[in-house]
Amino acid sequence: MDLDPRLLIYIYRNAMSNACKYGKVGGRVATHITLHDHMLSLCVINEPGEGHEYLRSLDPERIFEKGARFHESNPTVVSKGDGAWIMRKCALCLQGSCSIRFEATHTVFTLTCPAPQRSDESYLEDMTLGPDVWAIAVDDCPFQRLILSTIFEGLGIERPRVDILGEHDDEIENLASHLVHMVEALPPYARLIAVVDENLDLTSGVTFTGSNMIKEARARLAPEDERRLMAIVRSANDSPDEVRGFLECAHGFLTKSPTESDAKALLRMFCQRFGINTTTMQGPAKGAATEVRAGLSWVDVNRASASSELRKVLWLLDGMQSMQWTETWRWLHRIKGIVSTVRASAAVTTMGVGSPDGANSDAELGTTADFIMSEIEALRPLTEAPADMETRWQRVTSALEQFLANLETPSSAPTSVTASTEQDGCTDAWPAF
Repeated sequence: MDLDPRLLIYIYRNAMSNACKYGKVGGRVATHITLHDHMLSLCVINEPGEGHEYLRSLDPERIFEKGARFHESNPTVVSKGDGAWIMRKCALCLQGSCSIRFEATHTVFTLTCPAPQRSDESYLEDMTLGPDVWAIAVDDCPFQRLILSTIFEGLGIERPRVDILGEHDDEIENLASHLVHMVEALPPYARLIAVVDENLDLTSGVTFTGSNMIKEARARLAPEDERRLMAIVRSANDSPDEVRGFLECAHGFLTKSPTESDAKALLRMFCQRFGINTTTMQGPAKGAATEVRAGLSWVDVNRASASSELRKVLWLLDGMQSMQWTETWRWLHRIKGIVSTVRASAAVTTMGVGSPDGANSDAELGTTADFIMSEIEALRPLTEAPADMETRWQRVTSALEQFLANLETPSSAPTSVTASTEQDGCTDAWPAF
């Protein structure tokens, strides 16, 4: 669809957050999505919560006023009252509208906006990379290496042609030389994709920057060889200034908090660099990344890996009092990267319709992830541990335990999405799950 994915995800995340925050505690939350005549209708439905009768007596338009707060008597609800107002601004930017209805048995939030098919990129949906593509991924985090392996599998790159590095220090220290050697050793018709994490930490605490190592490798390659390389920096830090810096060294940037699939983003960059004729419309099954293995979906496998890695880092940081701040920050940054990646995958998953319990759980996971990332990001400018580090770390660990509790709940199988012709594209009745 040709619409801004960041605006859409912001609206949906906030709608899900509000449904969980203000709806019935432990109640159901459902998502209805309809697409008809290039118009998108997205509805989030929740069971009534505290103060529902009072909300029914209000003009629904008041909900979208700046600074509107209607749950001030509830000390567990923290809100500035601007969320719905921002959601409407985002809807207007999408040339659409949003509304809310407080019915006797449920609350319905609805977004409606144009969603024409993006014909210039429709080819990406059925595309895989051809047999003449090799890939290398470098990350010091086991969870991120698993994610990158899954991405390459989804692109249709054969496993013998994929190299996943970062477990050992020498793989990081010698990365520039390894990239040069790989490109020069490839057949003259082949292409190499390299996805490199920006912050690569050695066991000694020394940090190498992926963008600089990519820059060094490109400088050492002959022009005809450099033209066969597509080197991408991957990072959770995606501010405009940081991305500009990455692109001065690499051919592209891949965020750890994507608003679309990583595979699609890489396919787009690949076509822009090498041309569409270097890809194939028929190859290994594009659904390989979501197949069930040993009774678990890839979503569950990735979550289990993330949980294991987070618990290991939590155990290491139990002794942070004896650590130098640079070492502490290195582990905090790793937490942020893992949480950011899981948070993004949860958002992409819940953009499809899952069971109400699964959607509710993913919305709670997303809200907790945002809190964790903001708490860690607030420590970035510091050169030493703040005086209130113990209090801050207690907040982070408490949120991480909640995050892990949601993470370690197996994902629910998705249900089908059916079109609706009722008011606002949503039925008044609960969907059959």
